[in-house]
Amino acid sequence: MLQATSLTARYPESETVSLTLPGFQLKAGAWQLLCGGNGSGKSTLLLALAGAFTRHLGGTLTGELSVEGLSLQGTAWDRWLTQITLLPQENRHHLSGARETVAEELAFPLENRGWPRAAMQRRIADLLDDFALHRLAHRDPTTLSGGEQQRVALAATLALRPRYLLLDEPLASLDPASQRSVLALLEALHRDGTTLLTATVDVADFATRCAASTWLHHGALQRHGPSRDMVSDPRLAALGVVPPRMTWLAQRAALPAPWPLTLDEAVVAFRKPTGTAASPHDAPALALPPALASPTPTEVRLASVTFAYNDGPPVLRDLTATLAAGRITALIGANGAGKSTLARTLNGLLRPQRGTVALNGRPIAHRPTHQLAAQVGILFQAPLDQLFNPTVEAEVAFAPRQLGFSAAQRHERMVAALAVTGLAAQAHVHPYDLSAVEQRWVALASILAQGASVLVLDEPARGMDFLHRQRLVALLRALRDAGHTLLLISHDMSFVGELADRVLHLVDGQLEFDGPAEDFFPHAPPDLQPPVTQLAKRLGFPPFVREREFLHHLTPDPSDA
Repeated sequence: MLQATSLTARYPESETVSLTLPGFQLKAGAWQLLCGGNGSGKSTLLLALAGAFTRHLGGTLTGELSVEGLSLQGTAWDRWLTQITLLPQENRHHLSGARETVAEELAFPLENRGWPRAAMQRRIADLLDDFALHRLAHRDPTTLSGGEQQRVALAATLALRPRYLLLDEPLASLDPASQRSVLALLEALHRDGTTLLTATVDVADFATRCAASTWLHHGALQRHGPSRDMVSDPRLAALGVVPPRMTWLAQRAALPAPWPLTLDEAVVAFRKPTGTAASPHDAPALALPPALASPTPTEVRLASVTFAYNDGPPVLRDLTATLAAGRITALIGANGAGKSTLARTLNGLLRPQRGTVALNGRPIAHRPTHQLAAQVGILFQAPLDQLFNPTVEAEVAFAPRQLGFSAAQRHERMVAALAVTGLAAQAHVHPYDLSAVEQRWVALASILAQGASVLVLDEPARGMDFLHRQRLVALLRALRDAGHTLLLISHDMSFVGELADRVLHLVDGQLEFDGPAEDFFPHAPPDLQPPVTQLAKRLGFPPFVREREFLHHLTPDPSDA
């Protein structure tokens, strides 16, 4: 058993206690869900249980931690690590940085434990098989996509076969097919006796796999109990947790409890007449401040774009597409398909070997990157790659200063960007002291303040809880309505379906589809359909892409009769 008693946690240089738990237990052989909104204390608890909160972060813990009768305070670090392994939320934090290939990265923990070479080679071969990493075995881990790095990090985490495995948002960067394979692998580990604790804001994939759930809120225990009861609690969304989409739709449709968790359960539930009216729910509208609301309409045109890294094979192949002003275009595809590479060609960070990228008909090939920044802003998948100032305020004001805005304009843009991203209260905080989600908001505020009319957003909702996603959806719609050109990269088909006007489906660097969202999703493979589309088709309804359309269909407006 992994156990905590009278646990409190406080981060270095902070006067605030981040976590207060009278007790916590994870029984050997269990698979338990740890849920809560952003800032609820999930990551802090995992760091504490893994022993990393004090050893690596320098935080202060009080209380008792033990695993299988061993006390953290009285156990050598290397022995503690034989019991517990943590996969952190930011996957690259689990990559050593000391090895040049994926195969060497997988060997690294085995080498440190003195495994014989033959046993080590067999274990690496198994990991390459389990995580479909053979084609990446000789690649430098730092050159992989975010989703590919996630698979490598998880494989390295499992290399030593830990007895207790702590997972922080393990599916966040993965494409749907990779999510399925990782879930299947976790199920197999659990069957073989590994004890699992999974922390997430999005509970849909774990609600039916984890018998019990612990719900944290503001660093304290909110509730503990059977997962099915916990994740269907109507209060869940209001406190930030992203409920299963089938549960959410059933609640909005005023279906009686118990509410469905899975698609099959939802099909049965929605076929029963209720006689009650559905309550379509949508993100509240957001009004853009004037400083952010008047972009220059910009069309982006890619013509026969081909790109390869160094002497490698093409990552993008003869790609032609148009991004229209006042539209949200979704770029979807498997991990490693070339999505992030394409994003970086749009503002000159990467220069295609063949083909052209043009803004309003003007090629960008010979324009310096700092000029393109005034027109194209990019939110990286890893926001820390673009944050370097000592405060949030300084970070958001940096680009307007470099672009020559006056002091008054800089201040106006900074205040407006902080307001729409919900960061006003963090203006004087160092970005590195914020959560990963807050850092993503800082990076987004920075590109909004620079006044770019084209916004390229790489996994902007990654790790965001329900409330943050609602704010993001409202903001992106407001930016679209103001005339911005948006390219949205995401593996979350529910999120994409609610926003996308157009879809680009990238497969191995080539466009498989380029057209309206309502033409793509109904005919896409199930993995690439929003959950509401799958449900509508199973019920014989029109193949709705947006949830509000599905809910309106259940209660037609009398004026439409």
